[in-house]
Amino acid sequence: MTAFPFLTATAVCGLLLSGAVQAQSGLSRCGGAAGPALPDDCMLEAPPLMLGFDYTPTTADLRRGNLSITQSTPEGGTRDVTGPFEVAGGLQPPVLRDIDNDGLAELLIQSRPAAYDVWVLNADGFYRIAGRVRAQSLAQISQRGALIVGEVRDGAGQITETAYLLDGAEVVTVFRMRIDPDSRSCSLIDGAAEAQDWLNADVLLAECEARDWND
Repeated sequence: MTAFPFLTATAVCGLLLSGAVQAQSGLSRCGGAAGPALPDDCMLEAPPLMLGFDYTPTTADLRRGNLSITQSTPEGGTRDVTGPFEVAGGLQPPVLRDIDNDGLAELLIQSRPAAYDVWVLNADGFYRIAGRVRAQSLAQISQRGALIVGEVRDGAGQITETAYLLDGAEVVTVFRMRIDPDSRSCSLIDGAAEAQDWLNADVLLAECEARDWND
């Protein structure tokens, strides 16, 4: 068994495994109360699935590794194994969160320091990767109408805001905005060429520059 270096934060989903599943699998809840001294692997409950995460470091400093996800029935029967795929170590644990307000929780895995892979349930009832949202942390992922918005701040304090749509099983980038708190100005990097009101470039810029600059 190998260390799971990104399981150091408290998972926001707050979902508890049943005692029977814990006893059977020997896995603990991702981001549990044990803090840094977590076991090698962990699990989240996403009824009717149990999601098991297995991390294997690929570098001596644990900064990179491969992650596999096992999707099982509550009785412990393996239904699907995905991976291994590369992720960065020392990051937040996997979480379940409804980021598009459709009533279904997406699985978010912080695969890079400022990026989250988004996994959605497919028609067969399994989680499949839909794309990536760039955001500094979970707190920087928000909903704005039909849009999912992620923010990343650079070393100079400027913010890159990227808006996405979760279109079925695909994360689609709608526009990117550069925000400069010092000059209190906004500029579109790309996107927003469509005619819909909520994608109109002038409207987007006006709404951005009308923001609370004390945030």
